[in-house]
Amino acid sequence: MTTIAFNLQSHAATEYDWDFSSLSGRYATGAEGLLALGGDTDAGRPIAALATTPVSQHKSSLVKGVAMVYVSTPSAQVQGLEVLVELPTGQRYAYALQQQARGVARAQPGRGIRESYLGFGVRNVAGADFEIERIEVQTHASATRRV
Repeated sequence: MTTIAFNLQSHAATEYDWDFSSLSGRYATGAEGLLALGGDTDAGRPIAALATTPVSQHKSSLVKGVAMVYVSTPSAQVQGLEVLVELPTGQRYAYALQQQARGVARAQPGRGIRESYLGFGVRNVAGADFEIERIEVQTHASATRRV
């Protein structure tokens, strides 16, 4: 049985594949009794985390290229984070984030990306922790091309 926890403040959902009868904060109960939740791994594997935006036209139906993706983060460490560029086909391209000054990291996607609909996200690599405040995307639109 899958247990789904929903954070009402951040609107984040987490799925657990354990048979819990109740879940509260860092504790859960099940047939085995009271369990403390926590740790740096998920059943011995690095915790995979992903935050994405919906795939959308981003202000215009014109075909766009992506010049730069900026991620604002209060974390000083962005090593182990990747920016994702998602196409309408579901295809994703990952680019390593480079730390810049003042809590901003950036990634420069490939020049061949040209789409009307794009989605963006941040994911961790090998269980790295991260916290993001904002994803800003610098695009350059075609002057006339919509298809």
